[in-house]
Amino acid sequence: MSYSRNKLQELAMVCTYQYLFYLKDADRPSPSEILENVTKENIDDNDKFIKQLFLQVIKNTNELVNLINSSLDNWDFERLGLMEKSILLTSLAQGKYLNQPKQVVIDVAVELSKKYCEEKAYKLINGVLDKVL
Repeated sequence: MSYSRNKLQELAMVCTYQYLFYLKDADRPSPSEILENVTKENIDDNDKFIKQLFLQVIKNTNELVNLINSSLDNWDFERLGLMEKSILLTSLAQGKYLNQPKQVVIDVAVELSKKYCEEKAYKLINGVLDKVL
């Protein structure tokens, strides 16, 4: 099945959420299991984007967290909610490693935060991404 780019970004964010949720669990699912669980099927060749993005998040989590922390004033990545963390990590990886346009990345991240996060979280997400990207 082929998804729209926005849907792929959302699915990658959901994968990142699950990855973070199970991070300290000894029986955590593998990245490929997370991808399959989230998409409900194997990713076809047209949808490699989600796999590339999710794997970039996993591979570069520490660097991305450091970038996020450097842009947070009087706050720390660990204090953010899992959804905010997931949106920030996925969006930064998309802009930094997949060379997606900054404004597109920020717009999608803001929309995801309005859909999944608390009411004012989009302001934090917008500000962090604007500084870092």
